[in-house]
Amino acid sequence: MKVSGKPLRLDDILDYLSSDEGQKQVKDVQKGLEAQGVKLTGPKGVTGGGPVEDVFEDLLQHHLKNSFLRQSEVIAALPNAVTWALAHAADGHGMVSADAVKEFLGPRASALFTQLEQKLDGGERQIPTQRQKVKYRWLPNDTIDLVARSAVRGDLRARMPVIDEVTTHFGGADKLKGVKFIAVQHLFPTTNELLTSLAENGLDPTKATVSGKNYSTNQDVLYRLRSDGWDIPTLSMTKLLLTNPDGSTREVSPLGGYMQKMFADVAKLKETDPAAFAKLKAPQFVILDEGGKLLKILHEHFKDFAHLVVAVEQTDRGIQIIEDMKAHGQELLCPVVNVARSAAKKNNESPMIGESVVHSTFTALEQMGGKQLQITPKEAVVVGYGAVGKATADALKRRGFKVFVYDTDPTKMAQAKKEGCTIGERTAMLKHGHLLFSCTGRTTMTPDEFDALLPKHAVLVNAASGNHELGMDTRDEGGNFLKEGERADERGFRRATWKGLDLNLGDIAGGDEMASAVVRGKDGAERLVVRSGYVVNMTDDIPPEYIQLTRSLLLAACLQSVDEVGKKGLVELNPTAQDFIVARVNKHLRGKGHDLQKPDFRPLAPAET
Repeated sequence: MKVSGKPLRLDDILDYLSSDEGQKQVKDVQKGLEAQGVKLTGPKGVTGGGPVEDVFEDLLQHHLKNSFLRQSEVIAALPNAVTWALAHAADGHGMVSADAVKEFLGPRASALFTQLEQKLDGGERQIPTQRQKVKYRWLPNDTIDLVARSAVRGDLRARMPVIDEVTTHFGGADKLKGVKFIAVQHLFPTTNELLTSLAENGLDPTKATVSGKNYSTNQDVLYRLRSDGWDIPTLSMTKLLLTNPDGSTREVSPLGGYMQKMFADVAKLKETDPAAFAKLKAPQFVILDEGGKLLKILHEHFKDFAHLVVAVEQTDRGIQIIEDMKAHGQELLCPVVNVARSAAKKNNESPMIGESVVHSTFTALEQMGGKQLQITPKEAVVVGYGAVGKATADALKRRGFKVFVYDTDPTKMAQAKKEGCTIGERTAMLKHGHLLFSCTGRTTMTPDEFDALLPKHAVLVNAASGNHELGMDTRDEGGNFLKEGERADERGFRRATWKGLDLNLGDIAGGDEMASAVVRGKDGAERLVVRSGYVVNMTDDIPPEYIQLTRSLLLAACLQSVDEVGKKGLVELNPTAQDFIVARVNKHLRGKGHDLQKPDFRPLAPAET
């Protein structure tokens, strides 16, 4: 530990204070406030205290009392309160110096800052964000912006070189110049690299809207993209209100509002100067869709502008939406590059998704109970042996598990047996479900069946979608409740016992609806449902070495889309680009001792922002 005299980053300060290691400093702050008569742990939130001579402690009181904190949130909010107070001494880049703290915030802040300098090795040390759900809560936007601007950005591009090679071979600095852009994406650290590469091909971030998803948005990524000029809208944006022919109104999802904003200029031109509008040439807009959401809205509500659009669809679900539109008489009015069913994606992505499911499961279990939480005996059941189920089974076998499979399709059962799994009828297989993965996309069992079908201490995981797969969609939506046998600790984590272990199930203070749950049955049965039945692998990014395949395919598709002007309907992703990307990713992986078809994430560092 050292003190260099260099400024500290607000981002590093917040991450450190929110970590387990930083709790000593947080406790010192708590004691200082309590000495001033501030009560932090009462049922009515923060009470007591009053103006004090020390500027730092006065700011802390002000922030805590004006954040309307619930009892379970107060201690969790202390790191945020300290960061907000220290931000008063920060420069425009979110950097805080010892001299500024001494001048503006007084001796108690200076004493704390000296400790932080030592713990952060004079600004040389960064630690990962450990509490994503609460990191930016209870902070005003100007402080969030300073935190985001101060952050050291992870060097992920070095771990995914193929994305640069795609630009070199298929793109160019002006390829996307002048177009407006809208996307639906999971906001993970490597998503940032995709967006940055689009900007390197001419896309203007200030003319781009990227909508994340509430269950797969990394808060660091969101706010750092915003600080770089990208429009990352708030998920709860007011819905678009449209007028029906009969004069009544109807609401469209927030995505409709985002698209209305994107089309505002051409809509005005169409109204005020139809001749000029008629002369507009495509592409004016690029859509990068995930699940067909944007394309469906385009064809339902903005048909007049579809001829100015080129698009990309990345999921099979999106292609199904397009096929359903066609079945109901709606043909595509713009070209859509079909990444979803490209050979490169279909043949190479499933293995990494299965590995992601299993790797995310064991990461979650370790976060809950540490190394003590073990699955014994090493038996696992996979329900559903489609592409993801097969890949999940393969990942389990790589970890030494005996895998039992049940599928309603006899052909898939025969395939599972041929590939080294044990098959049988449903009841017989589920008895081996010490670790169970549901991979079907539909409800495979419900909690009222757990006692009759599963071992007493089964661990259940959803590897498909939603939270209906394991019948857990009847739980309260907020995630801020306690079930029988659960309790909240001082820092706002939900805790419960399972097999005698005290588990950290999730961040109640962060409103985590995906916090895990212990479902208690008869005869002392305790079944642990990982992330409360929500899909397990949508909280962490896939290592860059692997996910560069998907990010590179999407980049290539966006670059191709602007060359498809004049076409309508699905367009095949350039086979040359596909072959190039697969070959280059394989070469990069093999050079590091990895395999695209047999992925193993364990030796690789996580994708940090």
